[in-house]
Amino acid sequence: MVKKKIIIAMCIAMLFMVVGYSLLSTNLNIKGTSNLTDTWGIKISNVTYTVTGRAHNIEEPTYTDTNMTFNVGVKEPGDKMVFDVTVTNYGTLDAILEKIDATTSGSQLIIYSITGIEEQSKLKSGESLTFQVTTEFDINATFLPDSNKTLNIKLSYLMLELEKKLPKDFTLMDL
Repeated sequence: MVKKKIIIAMCIAMLFMVVGYSLLSTNLNIKGTSNLTDTWGIKISNVTYTVTGRAHNIEEPTYTDTNMTFNVGVKEPGDKMVFDVTVTNYGTLDAILEKIDATTSGSQLIIYSITGIEEQSKLKSGESLTFQVTTEFDINATFLPDSNKTLNIKLSYLMLELEKKLPKDFTLMDL
């Protein structure tokens, strides 16, 4: 009888071990998906200009999402054009202007300036910023420029929250 009790106890213990093993050896599969719902959308939204003196557009200014081109003619010292360039953040991510890279080449008698925008300025989602690009024939010039002058401006924006560089720099103008 003791033998039967031992056999029954061993069978019950074995049953518990089989059930326990099967519970512990079950694979756990977790599946899920995630979607990026934020968007990046900094673009030139408008360009207007004012004229002083006999300055004129050789060609009307043009712009795409991230590039602007203008070609200004000047005739005498003091002639100038001021372009008001509006940049809008159409995306859902806030941005910060990391760097303004402006390079020029050509005649020293034609002066370019950029005002109304600074590095580290913020451009929140849905907001716009208007800044000025001025091209001017030097008021102190005593002779005509011997060449054209080119200005290239590149604005590099970062995501504000993460301050993580975006894969694509934002180029504003190629003149």
